[in-house]
Amino acid sequence: WVRNNQVFAIAEVGNTIVVGGSFTQVQNPTGGATLTRNYLFAFNEATGQVSTTFVPTLNGVVNGLAPAADGTSVYVGGSFTIVNGTAQRGVTKLDVATGQRDASFVARTNATVNDVVLNNGRLYLGGFFTTVNNVGRQYLAGVDALSGALLAGPNSTIGVPFAGTTRVAKIDVDPAGNRLVAIGGFTVVDGLGRSQIAQWDLSGSDASLSSWATSSF
Repeated sequence: WVRNNQVFAIAEVGNTIVVGGSFTQVQNPTGGATLTRNYLFAFNEATGQVSTTFVPTLNGVVNGLAPAADGTSVYVGGSFTIVNGTAQRGVTKLDVATGQRDASFVARTNATVNDVVLNNGRLYLGGFFTTVNNVGRQYLAGVDALSGALLAGPNSTIGVPFAGTTRVAKIDVDPAGNRLVAIGGFTVVDGLGRSQIAQWDLSGSDASLSSWATSSF
């Protein structure tokens, strides 16, 4: 049971379910003491029992989760700036058994990450950020899934906010890894009208904005 606030993301890693959000307290389904779990916890898929070994320390809300290809780790995106006592803003990779941070994954953003999606060895990020690894990327980026090194694309100019602050709220990639779709608070991408939704072509050597567009969203 999540005892306070909200759940924003859920990921399945083996027989473990990882949950992220704005909560700070959880409880086992059988009752008992309220457990402190700041923004992230895990439980056994079969029993529902909260993990006592996956207790990472984050100082901000978790918005997005994606299971890693190794079957033992999870990518975490959010508003945090510190992970287990180490500065790492926006995105991190954690071992689901131990909660330990993967120090070889070095990706960092300068602001909140709203969503993370893994596909074909690439981790895609969407959010409020404007830099990744100190290189300019407006609200959408891709990094190497193992090292966190910034990829050449997507690298688009996203702007002209819709209903507030410019941002990418959610992203997804088709199973073949050829197309990425993003939704959020924007109306223009690379100088072209894209009202709250846009698609990128990932099939080439670089990610490029697709001609696909709609005025109905």
